[in-house]
Amino acid sequence: MKTSRWLILVLGVGFLIILFGSLLSGGLSGVSRVRRVNGDDPKLTQAIATARAGLPGFLEQVSHPKPGQRFAIMGRFKSKEGNEYLWVKDPTYQSGKLTGLLDQVPIAVPHHKGDTVTVTTEDVVDWLVRDEDGAMQGRFTEAANHS
Repeated sequence: MKTSRWLILVLGVGFLIILFGSLLSGGLSGVSRVRRVNGDDPKLTQAIATARAGLPGFLEQVSHPKPGQRFAIMGRFKSKEGNEYLWVKDPTYQSGKLTGLLDQVPIAVPHHKGDTVTVTTEDVVDWLVRDEDGAMQGRFTEAANHS
């Protein structure tokens, strides 16, 4: 299956609300929503481009966090069935790679929720920052999927 035709995205308003709430408590409760989306969707393509354009600023924040900040990335994981997009929480950045804890139950890739995984910056398609006061940055693909 061609990546440009169909992508497996792990998203959903309910999931993201749980994710954002769980960033402070340390994890999800196993909730995951899988949606197939058209890889040629111009809104999704623009959302990913926007996230990628903001990645240098995100990496700076991850490298020099303010007290109380929490971070997550959505990474592309390759499998025989195509790409699977999963959230990774509490990433650290070093040498072009982000390493964190897989925050979802994968369907097609050989990982488990809670595994330590590494994602290259080229495979980051979205990111989020939650400040101590609850203000959030990022989540570009969520907005594209619900507009």
